[in-house]
Amino acid sequence: MILTWSQAQTLAVPVTYELSYSQAIKNLPGSPSPHHKVLILGSPHFDLSNNASDWKPKTEVDMLGSKKQLEIEQIVLQLKTFNPTRICIEWLPEMDSLFQKRYQDYLTGTWQLKAGEYYQVGFRLAKMMGHKKLFCIDNKPKQPESLLEIDDWEQYKTEQSEGSEMAIYDTLNERFNHYVDSVQYFMSLKNYLQFVNSDEMKIARKRIWFTGLVHAGNKSTYAGADLTGHWYQRNTRIFSNIKKLCTEPEERILVIIGFGHAFILGEMFKASQQFEVVPISSVLN
Repeated sequence: MILTWSQAQTLAVPVTYELSYSQAIKNLPGSPSPHHKVLILGSPHFDLSNNASDWKPKTEVDMLGSKKQLEIEQIVLQLKTFNPTRICIEWLPEMDSLFQKRYQDYLTGTWQLKAGEYYQVGFRLAKMMGHKKLFCIDNKPKQPESLLEIDDWEQYKTEQSEGSEMAIYDTLNERFNHYVDSVQYFMSLKNYLQFVNSDEMKIARKRIWFTGLVHAGNKSTYAGADLTGHWYQRNTRIFSNIKKLCTEPEERILVIIGFGHAFILGEMFKASQQFEVVPISSVLN
């Protein structure tokens, strides 16, 4: 007989242990099976004028050129097979009315698509799926106080010693981003999207964050740790914004977002008991 913990506490005699480690694991309260599916399309920013990241490609790819337009059309057709119920784009919810107005004008033919991935992929696919709107899910938390104390971030980095954690990060980050940027000019857009969404790419990016940047500062200033936490805070809020859109019993969410977000969002959705993460490689093949 296996006793409950409350029953065992009432006994005055030693308890014979009959529950093994493997049984304890097996009896863990089960999580419900995931009932929503999410597809995270980590993307380069097609329009560099709206790219606010700390790294910007040296040369902008012309996404409005005929060759890239054909590639985008094929990518949208493949994404259609995911059959998304909602399409999320990397803009703040406060911008929702503007993007819905542009989307409606696009549907009526009174507005031409610009270069942004949220237009070229998001608007095209939403129209193809017959969606009435897209959903803005980004968030921009306030900067941590430790970062606000640094008047000039670039100067702060240059003042670090050659062997400092910040210098190590800067070297790794520069080399990594330069490579990721350069290969796109020798790959089709589909292959590049496969590349930046690969597990290997996500692991490499995560390692860079946790090799140097997170340790920048000292025992009284935690600029790097706070900046890393700030990045996680932003993505956690994005994750929460997306979850709040799941009003139907089974949603299929497509998230179009900068590929730097992909590894964190993927971890969060995988950790949730409510989502199944669909790998981009199963759709773009």
